[in-house]
Amino acid sequence: MKLQIRLDTQNDVNKFVHAVAALPFGVTVTDNKGLRVNGKSVLGMIYSLEFAELWCECEQDIYNVIKDFVVDL
Repeated sequence: MKLQIRLDTQNDVNKFVHAVAALPFGVTVTDNKGLRVNGKSVLGMIYSLEFAELWCECEQDIYNVIKDFVVDL
């Protein structure tokens, strides 16, 4: 699963990390150009605020968990 997400503030980051933290599998956030951070890491996610685009990647479908952050295309 790969979805574009939007995180604008530190509060958004905290809510996103809290939403995915309990998942039993990895969640990666990427800029779609090679930079990647752990979606469960607050520090990594703060760094991702500098990315031009944010894409959430996961081997499982987690749309219902992150739907509040998904960009409507």
